[in-house]
Amino acid sequence: MWAQAGLGSLHGTVTDPSGAAVTKASVQITTPDGKVLTTTTSGTGSYEVKGLGAGKYGIKVAATGFADYEVDGIEVGSGQSQKMDVALSIAIQQENVSVSDQAIGLDTSAESNVSQMVLTGKDLDALSDDPERPTLRFAEDACVQCGLCKATCPEKVIGLKPQLDFRAATAMSRVIKQEEPFECIRCGKPFGVKSSVERVLAKLESKHWMFKDSKQRLDVIKMCEDCRVVVMAAEQFDPTGAPARPKVRTTEDYLRECEQKDES
Repeated sequence: MWAQAGLGSLHGTVTDPSGAAVTKASVQITTPDGKVLTTTTSGTGSYEVKGLGAGKYGIKVAATGFADYEVDGIEVGSGQSQKMDVALSIAIQQENVSVSDQAIGLDTSAESNVSQMVLTGKDLDALSDDPERPTLRFAEDACVQCGLCKATCPEKVIGLKPQLDFRAATAMSRVIKQEEPFECIRCGKPFGVKSSVERVLAKLESKHWMFKDSKQRLDVIKMCEDCRVVVMAAEQFDPTGAPARPKVRTTEDYLRECEQKDES
């Protein structure tokens, strides 16, 4: 039936306020003649309804812990695949978000969607990281107020505030600290935090004998562990080949110099 000419589709992704995918959300599509088509989001938060004729459609998205989302007047052209992403908000009280007969502005460019991230099992911890980027997130519902994170945080960005918030059970983890990763200049693989690598470069550039006045040696710091070994082996660099150290001046040397001054 989908192969019939002139039929379109409506598809998109359902996310929470942090941009994480919302799975198993109920998606209802209302056709121009009032018929309701129902589907659910996948494990990545996506949905798709095919076989739609040309006309204006409505969409309603519902998920546990989130406010219902409704939009009418979505134009689907003949044979067109229309994208409709939905960002749900946390339901503090019973509420509906409804927009009727208004122009739908959709931005599907890659630049506007780079912040999309997938919710993983580690997000259930009070403090969790992200395997794809230098990020620290906090889930209040899992916090036991032990104080360990505050005491050990090297950047002093964590504080404790005793409270009882019933919204924490449905709130998603929020980002406490996030930085841009540093990519290897040779293979492009992210291997560290950009700010940390830049601080190391600034300290070694003019103070360490191994990297002073050597752009090639400094470039090694900008490489991942694999590329670093390859380049250092090709250069035949001897890490123990430091410049000759000055002779140690002992007490006997000092006394000898004093005697020589007295004689002169």
